[in-house]
Amino acid sequence: MLQSGGNVSQNRRLSFGIRQFEHFQIARKMAPGTITNRISHLLQLQSVTGDIYLNELESWHFDQLFQGKNWAPRTMNVRLSTYTLFLKWCRGRGFMDGNLDPLVGWRRVKVPETERIRIPVQKWPELFEATITPLERMVLASGLYLFLRVSEQQCIQLKHLH
Repeated sequence: MLQSGGNVSQNRRLSFGIRQFEHFQIARKMAPGTITNRISHLLQLQSVTGDIYLNELESWHFDQLFQGKNWAPRTMNVRLSTYTLFLKWCRGRGFMDGNLDPLVGWRRVKVPETERIRIPVQKWPELFEATITPLERMVLASGLYLFLRVSEQQCIQLKHLH
C-alpha cells in the first residue's frame, strides 16, 4: 500500500511485527535475556492496543501504556528504548509508514544519581562470619568479589562454574 510521502508500507499487524523482530534479534545473536525483555515489553504494548495494524499505532497508545505505572526512571528509559528501536525497525522494514512516529514528544526520563553503599574490605570478614550456610557465603562472595547483582546470581547454573 502506498502511504503519504511516497513511502511503501505493508499492512502488518503488531503480532507479526513482534514475531519478526524476535527472529531478527535471534539471527543477529543478541543476548537471550535482552530478546526476552524486549519481547515482553512489546507484548505489554499489545495487551494495551490489541493486535492492531502497525500503521494504526498512535501516541495515545503509549500514553495509555505508561499511564499509572510506577516505573523507576531507568525502567521507563529501557522501555522507551525498546519501543523506539522496534518502531524504527518496523519503518525500515516497510511494516509502517516511514513518516509515522507515535513516540513523538516522548523523551528519556532523567535518572537521579544515587549514592552507592561501599563496604570497606576490612569489614568483609565480619560479613562472612554472619553467614550461616555455604549458600549464603557463596552469594556474598559472588557479590563482593565478582560484583554480581542478585538477578545475575539467580541465573547461575552448575555448568557456568569451573
